[in-house]
Amino acid sequence: MPQIVFVADDAIHPVTSGGRLELLGELRALAAAGVGVHLVVFHREPVSSDDRRRTAALVETVRYVRRRGFAAASVRRPALPFQLSSRALPAGVVDEIVRTRRGRIDAVLASHEWTVPAARRLASALGRVPVLLRSHNDETAYYRSLAEHARGAKRLYLQLESRRIERAAQRRELCRGVSAIAVISADDLAAYVDSGVPTLVIPPTFDLGAPQVRPEPLRERAIGFVGALDSSHTEQGLRWFIEEVFAALHLEDPATRLLVAGRRAGPTLRQLLDETPGVVFFGEVDDVAEVYGRSRVFVNPIFSGSGVNMKIGPPIAHGLPVLTTTIGARGMSSLLPALTVADDAPRMRARLSSLLCDDDLCRELSAVGAALLRSHRPEETGRLFLRVIEMMGATT
Repeated sequence: MPQIVFVADDAIHPVTSGGRLELLGELRALAAAGVGVHLVVFHREPVSSDDRRRTAALVETVRYVRRRGFAAASVRRPALPFQLSSRALPAGVVDEIVRTRRGRIDAVLASHEWTVPAARRLASALGRVPVLLRSHNDETAYYRSLAEHARGAKRLYLQLESRRIERAAQRRELCRGVSAIAVISADDLAAYVDSGVPTLVIPPTFDLGAPQVRPEPLRERAIGFVGALDSSHTEQGLRWFIEEVFAALHLEDPATRLLVAGRRAGPTLRQLLDETPGVVFFGEVDDVAEVYGRSRVFVNPIFSGSGVNMKIGPPIAHGLPVLTTTIGARGMSSLLPALTVADDAPRMRARLSSLLCDDDLCRELSAVGAALLRSHRPEETGRLFLRVIEMMGATT
């Protein structure tokens, strides 16, 4: 059985973000391919004992490393992006992994550019094994986009961070010592053209059980939305949707509702959600299945960013038609036949009205989505990961 060290840039549980959903999917994919995983988790917030047990059940071993705070990381490595300098691997963790390993480690997987230095250090200590970078985003473009939509001190920080990331990318610091790169979307291939490293696409993994097909759409005019409400991209998209799309639909038919779930909504957004007629705000929930189960259609009104919108997968798996924007569908070209896309308010209102009324259309999109999700199953993506690990081993 091949064995790897998987260096994660965030905790796996609780699965409260698209990034964590993708990390969970990757661990499921590697397990499905018969790869033994020794997990190293960089985390910011405390991880509960229950969440540690859930993560431990997925892997051979797991070690947790608390990220450095902003001040400590910036003082140590001021020229590096904070996201990179905050994920420093203590010598004790490296020694423990080397000392307790059983058999050969075939590769170190750096899940995100931020963990590449830690992965390089481990690879060297384990006998110069190859490093696979699993990129989740074009980080230079992502932080530039975040800066464009921020204000005040946060905008200045994000501008500085985007320049640091761009400088690190130009110096190949983010890819130094990497044997291969697996991007999550063909849209990200261009970001690595100058890296000099072989790059391929491994699509995101959705391990959500057997996809459902809804033979009968819900009769209620309920629209579902789930997202990280502390993200400027998400907040601005949701505000726009409520003010430009949902308000008009609710005015036409007061039975139309918007069900919103998400973490850390700011006070002004919370006020909008609480005071807008027809909006039901759940806040942060442990299981968003209730939102999917009570919705007839799911919306993802995102107009900025450079990442893959992982939030599209779960509603499709629950049998929901999904209405999104061109940006919201980024990186999900394989799922496009199951998506309804609109980039302005009139088109979105019209297409949402159709989805709220047309049962045949909803049934068709539900069936198409369930079929297309098969290419994102752990068994499928796991084979791709295994192929890359074996390829790197053959060339070292």
